[in-house]
Amino acid sequence: MVELFFWLSVSVLLYTYAGYPMLLGIVASFRRREDLPGKAMDPPKVSILIAAYNEESVIRGRIQNALDADYPADRLEIVVGSDGCSDGTDEEVESFDDPRVRLFSYPEREGKVSVLNKTIREIKSPIVVFTDANTSFEPAAVRELVKHFAEDAVGAVCGRLEMRSRGKAIGGGNILHRRYEDFLKAKESAIHSCTAANGAIFAVRRDRYPFPSTDSITEDFAIILQVIQNGSRVVFASDSIAYEESLRDVRQLLRQKSRIAAGTFQTLWRFRSLLNPVRSPIAWQLFSHKWLRHASPFFLLSALVTNALLVGHAPYGVLFAAQICFYTVGLGAWLLDAVRVPCGPLKMPYFFCFINLAVLLGFVKFVFGWQRVTWRGARQP
Repeated sequence: MVELFFWLSVSVLLYTYAGYPMLLGIVASFRRREDLPGKAMDPPKVSILIAAYNEESVIRGRIQNALDADYPADRLEIVVGSDGCSDGTDEEVESFDDPRVRLFSYPEREGKVSVLNKTIREIKSPIVVFTDANTSFEPAAVRELVKHFAEDAVGAVCGRLEMRSRGKAIGGGNILHRRYEDFLKAKESAIHSCTAANGAIFAVRRDRYPFPSTDSITEDFAIILQVIQNGSRVVFASDSIAYEESLRDVRQLLRQKSRIAAGTFQTLWRFRSLLNPVRSPIAWQLFSHKWLRHASPFFLLSALVTNALLVGHAPYGVLFAAQICFYTVGLGAWLLDAVRVPCGPLKMPYFFCFINLAVLLGFVKFVFGWQRVTWRGARQP
């Protein structure tokens, strides 16, 4: 029985991280969709919506970057929803002498989803682009998002987030993780819909915005799954690029990733009906990409414990030594990173261990209800 649990755990992990991407690529090659019809589409009016809480230091640059988009100026507006900001965020927004910049300031802090739900009711544009205050867009990002809406079946479009790092191993691991995720999104989109978005850059048809529950922790994931549940597709626009600086402080990144994990567990549970393959077009992708991925810490623990119980039998001694070596390398990379010593290829074991620790902490937060709905910017203390 112990052997069964060990090999089951190993098999699930191998499928999740290697088998699923391989199968996804094969299936996508046979079921590729055409998301960009040949018909011409006049550029629709677009609102870029930014929910902000105490973003005085970055909001001006974010708005200016949005105004500089390679998109018809008369069809673009920037809308800021201020969630009870107590710094100079509102004043920075109001200082723009441009009618395309609008501020909706809410005196009480209620959380990001509440701000989005209230502010989007004030928007008339048919396409709403969601982004964060610490994000910047490539000039063509909005145009590349919008062109996918030429297909009426598309209800939402996810862009690509590129992480910038200043040399810390944890940041470098985050960059590689993003590239891996982008591959999965592209292949899932080719089949039907990608199962995840990033709050830094995604767009939704205004009339298909699902108004997610205000206690949603990860609003981007909740919005995307609800759009799919309501019968629309969500596609990935690889040429629509946004940038963020990867966090260098491990504690900040752990807080950010564990919050995302807690929100993912919350959303997965609420949309568990999408696992029904009879009714859900993304059941396989959602199960493999999200459910199994977020169960990985438990399978990793199972593989380690059951391997330890079998260590006296061949080949389990070698396998246990390999596991211990892997985690030791991850710990060593963390120690090197802490003293700013480059650790090169060791950053992947380090980030793999780190991200699974964050998922485990996120699960605890979800189970005990410790994760707040209100949020802080990643770099706010």
